[in-house]
Amino acid sequence: MPNEFPRSKGPWVDTGAPVSTPQPCPNCGSNKYVQTVSTESCSACGYRFDYWGKGGNEVYNQHAERVRRRQEEADAYRDDVD
Repeated sequence: MPNEFPRSKGPWVDTGAPVSTPQPCPNCGSNKYVQTVSTESCSACGYRFDYWGKGGNEVYNQHAERVRRRQEEADAYRDDVD
């Protein structure tokens, strides 16, 4: 992936610097997950979401679908228990 930073949108500038304390990747658990002003990505598994227009890549979309299915299953279980 070519270096895309710095980049700007309106008055905001994303230098590529992390904006949060290190967290594990929500997809693979790796410590190579980085959140910037406009993106979140993981170099270990390829997870990437671009808040400034490109949206999620295939790895992100697959992760989001797994999370959605798990939530639906949890909701259905909760409904069955009630």
